[in-house]
Amino acid sequence: MQDVIGKLNYQDPGFAAVYPQCLSWVNTECDVRQLKAEVVQYAASLGMEAQAQALSANSMILIGKIAYCLNRGAKLAPSSSQRIRQPLEAVVLEAPVVEQDQPQWEEIPSTAQGRKLSKIVNCTALLDNVRARFNAGRCDIKAVADETRAVVRQHGDSKPVVIRELVQWYKQRVQDASSNPACRKWVKPLQTILNTLNLLASNGSAVKDGARRARKRLVASTSNERDRQGEKAARKVRVQQDNTLGIKSVDPKNVIGATAAVLYNTRTHHIELYVATEQVLSMQGRQLVGWDSKVSMCKTLRKPEEILPHWSKASTLTRLFVLGNTIRGKQHELTGKVTTHHVILKVM
Repeated sequence: MQDVIGKLNYQDPGFAAVYPQCLSWVNTECDVRQLKAEVVQYAASLGMEAQAQALSANSMILIGKIAYCLNRGAKLAPSSSQRIRQPLEAVVLEAPVVEQDQPQWEEIPSTAQGRKLSKIVNCTALLDNVRARFNAGRCDIKAVADETRAVVRQHGDSKPVVIRELVQWYKQRVQDASSNPACRKWVKPLQTILNTLNLLASNGSAVKDGARRARKRLVASTSNERDRQGEKAARKVRVQQDNTLGIKSVDPKNVIGATAAVLYNTRTHHIELYVATEQVLSMQGRQLVGWDSKVSMCKTLRKPEEILPHWSKASTLTRLFVLGNTIRGKQHELTGKVTTHHVILKVM
């Protein structure tokens, strides 16, 4: 694209089709600071470098893209150069230009809080690049979710505190994009990023909550009350840990003694709710036992990225029943079998 920009000539017949593509490419590849540097470089050739330095970076997004092309030898219409001159000349008319010192960036301290902030900043920058690539047509919406999980895992270390901060940030970004007509096309990738972060955050909380409840049940029970056969069987059960959704499974041992368990089958997309009414859940071989077939349910999820966070966040059995009844579709038969395609989503 650099070669194409350098050969631009507004007198060529195909200029009207190629020039907007070049501006879109510059918008995707360059941040605000780089665009300002391009304006300053072009203004220096006009003897107006000081005026360019006085302008704010956010006011240079459009003229910065034009300056980028002119700095690389593009032959644009005289009106393009005039479009850069106008804001520069306005600075002269308003007040004399005063040289400003370059801002001194404060280094992030090497503390726990500083490391957390560094992870958040890195993840935000990379996720914004994912959004820009989608809007530029360089990836599809599924790749946005996949890259979001990869960024959180590699640059955020899947830390719950980092994910929670990212969720709050992208909630605001979605609201801002929805309210701004110029940014409406950002809503879809930003919402996908937010849904993926919500799924990761709720899943991490559900796994911790399952372990906490299991420890509480273990402490409250006596040695004679413990289901040792069920614990032994649960240790041999293998569930899915690596999946395309990036969610983790509750330890099968934490199911022993629980009154309800939610399982998700990543192959069939079935959400399975096992509820014990007269006794508690246990394991025999690779099967869950002790559940009531009259109240337990199994249905198919159409959009797991959006629906699963609600199941992970549910705090009562009533809420789980409400979520199950809102899913349209037929009821599937439950077997209680736990396979390597299953993820134990929640235990309570």
